[in-house]
Amino acid sequence: VISASTFAGVQHFIEAEAMAEDRVKGKTKQVHMYEIVGTKNLECFIGELESPTEEARLASVQALGLSGRKEMVEKLLPLLRDPSGKVRNAVAQAMKNLIRHDKRIVLHLKEALGAEKDFYVLATFILEIGILGEDSDRLELVRFLDHEDSRIRANSVEAISHMQNRDHLGDLLIPKLNDPNNRTRANAAVLLYQIGNLEGLNTLIIMCREKPSALMRASGAYGIGEITSEDRAAEILRSLKSTDVFIDTPRLEMLLKAREALEELLADPDQMVRRNSARSLGKMGNRASLPALVKAFQNVPPNDPCRPTLLGAISEIAGSHVLKILENKAQGST
Repeated sequence: VISASTFAGVQHFIEAEAMAEDRVKGKTKQVHMYEIVGTKNLECFIGELESPTEEARLASVQALGLSGRKEMVEKLLPLLRDPSGKVRNAVAQAMKNLIRHDKRIVLHLKEALGAEKDFYVLATFILEIGILGEDSDRLELVRFLDHEDSRIRANSVEAISHMQNRDHLGDLLIPKLNDPNNRTRANAAVLLYQIGNLEGLNTLIIMCREKPSALMRASGAYGIGEITSEDRAAEILRSLKSTDVFIDTPRLEMLLKAREALEELLADPDQMVRRNSARSLGKMGNRASLPALVKAFQNVPPNDPCRPTLLGAISEIAGSHVLKILENKAQGST
């Protein structure tokens, strides 16, 4: 038995019969309820792909995408040109669910790129091609690096980050280090660092000190955590042609500056910046950051949203026993 509000959200997926209004525990007024009879069959969803209502087409695409039936792709393909951006987006996701390891999906998405006018949908298609395609497909996305829409630029950088051959990535990415969009700039900086270019880390540090923009500071802090975690460091080390560059003096000095920048941001006026900084310090795992993290924790009130993130970072570096001591101290116990 479900409420009317729940039925409104799932009516395209299930068959249900209306029940008489009745009182339920915790409610002062009578509630209109439905009894679930069963789920709609696939033929019903296929029929609703041509529904005049966006809501019905969207629900049908989502349901068919979860059916596990690869043959449903042929039914979904025409909706890549649906008038609704939401539906076109859902088709891309449904196709990925059904034929993720089939290269046909990349061909279909590339064909749809030329006609796509909705920037949000275009950005989604670009990212999916980057994730699912091959290097030749990703190189075709380079033309979007200078697109007028910031989401498309950011997703284009992220898409080419999946390239296996990274020899010429630096030339493409360096101009993006001055992009006005925080996500585009951070994506480019992270990828540059991953291919051995220290200018990527330097850019993230500069972003952390971008006074007028909290978004820039938050993205810079997040990016540093992405490239300095233990797992990511090991991944970068494996990908570099020369391991000497990974432990040279300039890199170590810059990592120290990055840690100092994150510690400064623990006192930032913006909550998102503080949380990203604490999370990234936890990923870095440097015990030298413990005093700054503990001080920040001691200075936040019990209901501060940053408190769990600070505790998590401290625990990640020093172990859960330290977290328990801090919690007990905060509660006034010994």
